[in-house]
Amino acid sequence: MNVEIQAALNLPDETDAYLQISDIVYDQYSKEGFDQLSEQERTFFCVDTLIRAITNGGITQFLYESGDKQFTSTLSALSVIGAHKASKLLGDLYKHIGNALPEDSESRSDFVDNLEISDELSNVEDRLFAMETELMKLSLQFVGKFRKAFK
Repeated sequence: MNVEIQAALNLPDETDAYLQISDIVYDQYSKEGFDQLSEQERTFFCVDTLIRAITNGGITQFLYESGDKQFTSTLSALSVIGAHKASKLLGDLYKHIGNALPEDSESRSDFVDNLEISDELSNVEDRLFAMETELMKLSLQFVGKFRKAFK
């Protein structure tokens, strides 16, 4: 078990705990890559990527950063941590854009640039943004339950 993860989980402020765990997992990701993360680290990473994107640039930021594989991994991660409302919202968005989100960043950038930002898309973004605290809390509970899987 990672001593840093346990120390973060022991912090009295949930936001501080979450941010420290986020830094630990992102550091691991930077060193080893996504595929080398444990299943639980990948789950946390996917949810964290969504939270970061939504709070720093909105749903289009998430789409810019996430190819189809990342999008579907995030859908799965949301379900795994018990964020069923967020999973449904993102799933509805996935149905809206289909599986047309390209994997390569240049094509994906063109796709997102040409995506019409409808009221429906803005609504999904607003609702996901409002769920940030809940997503962080569920992520912390998940990390606490599977702390031994975090390197």
